[in-house]
Amino acid sequence: MIGTTVRHNGWNGQGLPADKAAAAALWGSSTTNNGGVIRIRNASDITLANNTVFENLRGLRVGNSDNVAVYGNTAEQNLESDLYFSSLSYTGTQGVTNSVMRDNISRGNLNNGILSIGGLGNDIYNNMVEDNYNSGVMLWHPSQITVRQNTISNNNLESFNGIGNDGDAGSDGTRFARWQ
Repeated sequence: MIGTTVRHNGWNGQGLPADKAAAAALWGSSTTNNGGVIRIRNASDITLANNTVFENLRGLRVGNSDNVAVYGNTAEQNLESDLYFSSLSYTGTQGVTNSVMRDNISRGNLNNGILSIGGLGNDIYNNMVEDNYNSGVMLWHPSQITVRQNTISNNNLESFNGIGNDGDAGSDGTRFARWQ
């Protein structure tokens, strides 16, 4: 997928939740479904470049794939995590391998800006990650993942995520100290 603009997939983009209860109500309503922009899994030699994705349920998601390049994308105001390498398990034994996520902009999402679950030998660099409800960059069960030269600012704005669950990091000292 190269040079595409994607909006209102899995969510109509209306009614940003103001609190945890509103987020849970939004997630459970007919306004959302299980969709998102793009989900690729069990693939190799994939490029996602120069796309704009906003007001979707999920952003750009690649799972259990090898040699993936995600670069030059702008992703904003999605309900869940925005740009992510995922795993079909949460044990650290699977995920995206030998891949790069660089030169992206992730802002105003209602969960993590960049998320990497599992994976091996990936490089996440030169991204701008700001104003997300939860962590700017979140890694779960990483192996040999390099995170470098990113601009990460003003994240962990809320103690809940876009679907109304407790977030991975909170704001205002509700769960963890806020960091930038």
